[in-house]
Amino acid sequence: MHVIGTAGHVDHGKSTLVKALTGTDPDRLAEEKQRGLTIDLGFAWLTLPNGIEVSIVDVPGHEKFIRNMLAGVGAIDLGLLVVAANESIMPQTREHISILEVLGIQNIIVVISKSDLVDQELSDLVKEEIDELLRETHFNKAAIVMVSAITGEGIQKLIESIERLLTNVDPTEILTRPRLSVDRSFTISGFGTVVTGTLIGGSISVGQEIEIIPSGTKSRIRGIQSHKQKLQTARPGRRVALNLSGISHDSVSRGYMLAEPGWLSASKAVNGKLKVLGYHRWSIKHNSRVMFYCGAAETTASVRLLGSEVVDPGEEALVQLRLDNPIPIVAGDHFVIRNSETTLGGGIVLETNAKRHKRYDHKVIEKLTAIYDQNNEQIVLDIIEANGPMGIDAISKIIGIEIEELTFILGLLADKESILVLGNAQTGSNQLIFSSNKWSEIKNNILTTLSIHHETYPLAHGINRESLRSHLALETVILNQILDRLSKENQIENVLDSICLYGWKVTLSEAEESLISRYLEELKEAPYSPAPTTQLESGLLQILIEKGLVVKLRDAVIFDAGIYESMVGKIINSANMNGHITVGQVRDMFDTSRKYAIAILEHLDQRKLTRRVDEWRVLI
Repeated sequence: MHVIGTAGHVDHGKSTLVKALTGTDPDRLAEEKQRGLTIDLGFAWLTLPNGIEVSIVDVPGHEKFIRNMLAGVGAIDLGLLVVAANESIMPQTREHISILEVLGIQNIIVVISKSDLVDQELSDLVKEEIDELLRETHFNKAAIVMVSAITGEGIQKLIESIERLLTNVDPTEILTRPRLSVDRSFTISGFGTVVTGTLIGGSISVGQEIEIIPSGTKSRIRGIQSHKQKLQTARPGRRVALNLSGISHDSVSRGYMLAEPGWLSASKAVNGKLKVLGYHRWSIKHNSRVMFYCGAAETTASVRLLGSEVVDPGEEALVQLRLDNPIPIVAGDHFVIRNSETTLGGGIVLETNAKRHKRYDHKVIEKLTAIYDQNNEQIVLDIIEANGPMGIDAISKIIGIEIEELTFILGLLADKESILVLGNAQTGSNQLIFSSNKWSEIKNNILTTLSIHHETYPLAHGINRESLRSHLALETVILNQILDRLSKENQIENVLDSICLYGWKVTLSEAEESLISRYLEELKEAPYSPAPTTQLESGLLQILIEKGLVVKLRDAVIFDAGIYESMVGKIINSANMNGHITVGQVRDMFDTSRKYAIAILEHLDQRKLTRRVDEWRVLI
């Protein structure tokens, strides 16, 4: 399946040519038929003699409807540039050629229409003018075919030219993730919402869930049609109509994108390479206001020039486009910018969801240059440096490279020790990818933090995970993978739920050992009402708690751990036998005071062993 788009000045015979080729009138609106003027996109199709199926998108030629033209030519394999023999090259002829070029369309056939209205001498003159126009473009070797839709002259030759060219052109079947830029949305009675567009990236099937970007609404594909045939599955490169369930047609506008749920987001800023058209007088200055077109979407935008102050006609520059409204875009998409009068230029999107940065930041400029030059290893490394640590899916979204190719590139970078990959290398689950520089920075930060903590708190075993996570400002899942890696490298240890440097041991002096010994003995002297006279500093007490020698309750009530467990056992047994237990019963059971009885019962509540009901405690 291939898609062809028409282009050319108003009233040069594009729609008439499409009807002559296909037998279908692409002008579908009553106003179009009444005025003899294409206003919006029209669609038709044919099967070439060699069996190749072709969809045709017919676009308006009038300058007032250029936005509709742009919505139709973003995903075509071949352009038919129509030039009327009796008028030759006109303003929209030039503009449409420029649009096809900046949108990355590689192939066109020039169709000189209305050949029945001119003689041979004038025909030759028109051909010369077209040759001169195309000489400075990459269409300079395009075939030129003379036709008359009225007499049929040249139509068969045009079909043969289309067939010959498309035989050597791969359809737009880049097998990535499927997406469809909506160019029409309407309702069919008894069926509901239908949207149309050219499917690119991957296949879709009936029953598949899709997400509508930028609204984020989910829907399912109820039915697929192409060329009036029902399909269960549609491959990329095909014009399709999708019947969507559960949504109204006015919730899906032209320019919205249909994609697999979760992988595509709308961008408010993109970085790209812009070429300003050379045939007009307009230069692009920093912060110029423009209309931005990508796929079937459009919005107003500001052009931030990167590394320059002005871009003159015919020149190129790196830019950041700040979009007034978010648009679903993928890196590698082509765009066009216009002012109120004409097309100014266009280019290719290098990064989506771009961060704001300094205009003369050499690192940013080098990275974008590498992306444009398709130095994919450097591109991936730069993205990880700027955003990491990050997962492989996140990298794929930013750069637009498929997972399989990206995995290969990451392997090359890992072999060069440019990156470090944490997580399950076999399943790819929970993988985190660090640049070597970022990994060294984070590792050194953790080891330095632990070293300072040990020096400041020599009696502490280490830092608990949450305190360390908060200090480093890392997500829990990221910190856990980092700590697991450092533990395997024998850089750190996890001791008593605290993180410490590998080999770190709390060292006590003889005086501290003696103090602890005396403190523990005093706890046992009054086992159920402990009130030791020996005072321990918090660090020494924490050591006893972490070693499980004592249990600290509320109000600085501290029990010997063995005695505490014995008391708990007796309380549980009594509550089990009687159905409940009270503070008074605990007090009398151990011949202690209410202070200690309340402290131990509240501790059991915290441990979810008991629950307070009025004045009783019951087992949970």
